[in-house]
Amino acid sequence: MSFDDAHWHLLFNHWPILGAMLTILVLAYGLLRRLPAVVTLSYWLLLLMAAATVATMQAGQAAQDTLKQLGLLDKTLAHKHIQAGRQAALVMYATALLALLGLAWPWARQRRFWPALVLAATVLTSGLMAYAGRLGGLVRHTELRANPHERPDGQPVTVKPP
Repeated sequence: MSFDDAHWHLLFNHWPILGAMLTILVLAYGLLRRLPAVVTLSYWLLLLMAAATVATMQAGQAAQDTLKQLGLLDKTLAHKHIQAGRQAALVMYATALLALLGLAWPWARQRRFWPALVLAATVLTSGLMAYAGRLGGLVRHTELRANPHERPDGQPVTVKPP
């Protein structure tokens, strides 16, 4: 078995979701304990998660192409997942920009509200990433759907052999 782009998408897609959740905990801890080094660590985590988001988005198109070739793509669910993923990615990039400014811009580093602003943006990012991930799970995991034997358009699920 070869490791193709669909595998890369599955590997990378968990990082932005779980990483944003982890960053919320790290940043909240740094804020509550007033530990600038921990706040700085959370900013670096966000930059890393933004890079993972880029990788996830790049591999996502290839994963879609693979499912289409195999006849396993539910276009309605895939479209919803893609739209949610794009929205989550844009918010992740904006949140990472806030983190980068918190690291590099002296004005932002001197403002007490800046880490709280980044925390609020990270909470939003985490929710959007989790939602996009949930929709992505529905694309291939029919058991997660309300009726796993039926497509969203009411037609029965049929799987074409490769």
